[in-house]
Parts: sequence; C-alpha cells; structure tokens
Amino acid sequence: MLKLLLKKQLTEIFRAYFYNPKNNKARSAGAMIALFLLFGLVIVMIGGMFTFLSLTLCAAFTAVGAPWMFFLLMSLIAVLLGTFGSVFNTYSKLYIARDNELLLSMPIPVRDIILSRLISVYLMGALYSGAVILPAVIVSWFFLPLSAGVILGGILLAFLVTLLVFLLSCLLGLVVAKVSVHIRKKTFVTVLLSLVFIGLYYFVYFRAQALISELTLRADYYAEQMKSVYPLYLFGRVGTGDWFAMAVCTLFFAAVSAGVWFLLKRSFFEISSLTQSVKTKSAKHAENEKSPRKNSVGAALLKSEFRHLGSSSMYLLNSALGVIIMPVLGVLILIKGGDLVEAVNLQIPQFLPMIQAVFPLIVCSAGMMINTAAPSVSLEGKRIWILQSLPIRPLSVLCAKGAVQVILSIPVYLFLSVCGVVVFRPEPALAVWMILLPVSFAVLSALSGLSAGVRFANLNWTSEMFPVKQGAPVFIATFGGMVYGAVFALLYLFLLAFYLSPSVYLAALTALNVVGSVLLYFWLRGPGSRRFADL
Repeated sequence: MLKLLLKKQLTEIFRAYFYNPKNNKARSAGAMIALFLLFGLVIVMIGGMFTFLSLTLCAAFTAVGAPWMFFLLMSLIAVLLGTFGSVFNTYSKLYIARDNELLLSMPIPVRDIILSRLISVYLMGALYSGAVILPAVIVSWFFLPLSAGVILGGILLAFLVTLLVFLLSCLLGLVVAKVSVHIRKKTFVTVLLSLVFIGLYYFVYFRAQALISELTLRADYYAEQMKSVYPLYLFGRVGTGDWFAMAVCTLFFAAVSAGVWFLLKRSFFEISSLTQSVKTKSAKHAENEKSPRKNSVGAALLKSEFRHLGSSSMYLLNSALGVIIMPVLGVLILIKGGDLVEAVNLQIPQFLPMIQAVFPLIVCSAGMMINTAAPSVSLEGKRIWILQSLPIRPLSVLCAKGAVQVILSIPVYLFLSVCGVVVFRPEPALAVWMILLPVSFAVLSALSGLSAGVRFANLNWTSEMFPVKQGAPVFIATFGGMVYGAVFALLYLFLLAFYLSPSVYLAALTALNVVGSVLLYFWLRGPGSRRFADL
C-alpha cells in the first residue's frame, strides 16, 4: 500500500508533465520527454552555478587548513535553499490534502498515508538542496587527499543535509498548519510571506558577491571565529571524514528524526480535524449571518470581483503586486531623485525637459505590474455559465472586471506621478499633463487588457497559474504596455523633442489614450459583449 500511495504522490507532483493544465489533456510522448529534459537541464544549470561557487570557496578554505568551513557554508546554503523550496509542501501535502478524508475513511494504515506524503516532501527538498551540496562534495574530492573516510564523510554529509532540510520543513510546516487553522484570511498571509521571501532573495542575491569576496579574502579569520560554535564546527567536520563527528551527527539526527516522526503522527489527526472544524464553523457562521445589505448590480459584481482577487494568492501576487511596489518606487524617487535632477542641471540642463516628458511614460510601463483585467475572464473557467445565466447585461460584468484594475491602479499612478512632479518641479501646465497621462493610461490599459481577455479567453485550465501567468491576454497586455512606454519615450527623445514641447507631447498622448479608451469601450459594448455571452 505504501508503494501505491507514494506513486500517487509523485504522480501528483509531476502531473503537469503528463497532462496539459491549460486544457486537461494528456501530453504527447515527445512533449513529456521534452519537459523532463528541460527540468533536468534546469537542475544541471543550478548545479553548475554552485559548482563554480564551490571551486572558489573550497580553494580558499583548503588553503588555510579549514576545509570543514567550506562544508559548513555549502551545507547552510543548501539548507536555506531546500527549506524555502519545500517548507509549504509539508503543510499542503500532509495537512490540507484534498483526499485526506477519503484516505482516512479507507482501510489504509495511517502510518502509510503519512509516510507516503513525507517521502514526497523529502524528495522535493532533496532535489533543491542536492543541487547545492552534491557539487560541493564532488569538488572537495579534488582538493582533499582521498580516503575512505573522506568519501564516506562527503556522502554522509549530503544525506544529513537533505535530512536536515526535511526535518526543518516538517517542523516549519507544522507551525504553519497550527497557525493557519486560526487564520481566516490565509490569502493575505501567503502574499505577505511570499513578499518577505522575495525581499530576502533579492537582498541575498545583491549581497552575495560581496559576501563571497569577504569570505575568500579573510577565510582564516572566519574559520577561527566559527570554531567557537562547536555544533556547527562538528557538522562541518563530517565532510572531512572525521569519524567522531560522523558518529555524533548521525546519532543526533536519528534521535531528532524519531522525535519529529512522533510529533507529526500525533499532530496529523489533530490539525486535520481542526481544519475541518474551522470549515464547519465558517459555514455555520455564514448561515447565521444577517441578510446582507442590498447592493446595485454593478456594486455586487464589483464586490464579487474584489472577493475573487482577495481569495487567490496566485492572482493577487501576480496581477496586483504593483499596488505595493509602485508606492515604494515613489518613495525612492523622493529620496534619490533630487540628486539626479541636480546632476542633470549641472551637466546638461537642456536635457531636463526631456526627462520630464519621459517620466510619465516610465510610470505607465511600471504600472503594468497591476494587470487584473487581462486574466479576469479566463479565471471564470467552467463557472462562467453562472454569470451568463444571470439576468444582467454582459457589459455590466465586463465593466466590473475592468473597474477593479482602474480602482487599484489610479491611486498608485497618481502617487508616483506626484512624486515625479515634486522632484522634477516642471512648469504648472507640464505638471498637469505629467499627472493626467498616467491616469488616462490606467483606463486604457484596463480596457485593452479586458478586450484581450475576451478575445483570447481560455476556460479549460486546471490551475489558476496558467491564465494568470501564461495566458495570451496577460502577455499581450503586459508586453503592450511596456512597448507603449518604450516606443513613445524613444520617439520623443530622438525625434519629436526638436519640434514639440513636453506639455504638447504629453497632451497629445493623453488625447490618444482617451480616444483609444472610447474605441475599446464601444468594442466591449458591442462585439465584445456578444463574444463574452457565447463563451
């Protein structure tokens, strides 16, 4: 039974390689082979990147007689990468799996259910961490004198690293599970954690080169400092073939693994039952609520669209991230923009009007990080018949979908534009157009994204990831917005700046946006509405 359950888990993980999630049809043999080859190529590329890092660090720490420090550093990197990559797998695969109730109702040992899911979590964590630690171990064999202890120690270290990733993922997944059963708005928590991880990633990425240079230049100093942290020193010694360190670390991890297994086995029923209890309480709470206040059709549709956006972390994170990032850019402009203006005034003051004309176009391109309208039609999926069967006009539905993007984007467009006006201090007329152009573009981008969503709707997906990240409407809207900003900026800088003032140019573009918005609205009102009704 364990073998069958494990096969089921692995099939679920790699289901996208066998079935096309866009239309839920089986892939051809050639497509499956190509996808697996591409997956293998990505793993090889990641491994190659860490191989070069291992060559640098291993040479530095071996030269100062501290190869254990090299093993410790690479192990820590592997643990961080593996844990970030698999921490949510434990929660999703073990505690909130959709088939928990079905499997528990069958004559299947609970031990086998938990083991099959934990093995799949271990394999996914080992995939991430192994891409770091395996190249490190292999590289070390070219720098250290080979012996049975060194070879066995390297293999044991690689296993212990993957085991440590697994244990941390299980413990963190347990914490996430215990906390999540008491949180109603899980989507916003997921988005917040994702933003924290993204921020940490870019912080480490931009600091990585400086940290590596510091480590290689002062390898002896850092190695001496780390010796005082004896458990970490002992763990690093495993890779060098230290038999005492190998024995102690093996016994320690065996004891911790037994404790984690006991903890997970006890918590499985508790958290699974709590999850069902929370769902039951939420349903009862919804039944006992007073009748909601009556809204107009437009307000009800708009509220429904916002509820859909707020209930999907995938949709929220990929289509509305600009709501957070653009105000941050505005603050950075206020802090750093003055230095740019001062430098331009000192060096080439005649170039400042051109920057003032181009800045609103940069704001328009940056605003494409808010793009909720393009995937909104496809996200209805097979539920679209509900909207089509309601006694409301298709145009009302489409207007609600477009209004979400307009409501989200106009405040941040205004904030970023005002920040630019404060920093660049243009003439009053130019300041007005620097603000109005992005606002008019906010409406144009929402209508164009919505039009593309109606024209190229895909309702046969099996995961929201595809209409949100890989759908044709999203590509057309995002790429089109970026091209809009780049083309009109370059057109002014290299050609029209000699003939038109910035105010006239931005006023013309604003008028063009208004005309485009009107034409798109009438298309949505006529052919677009009919097409939506026939989807």
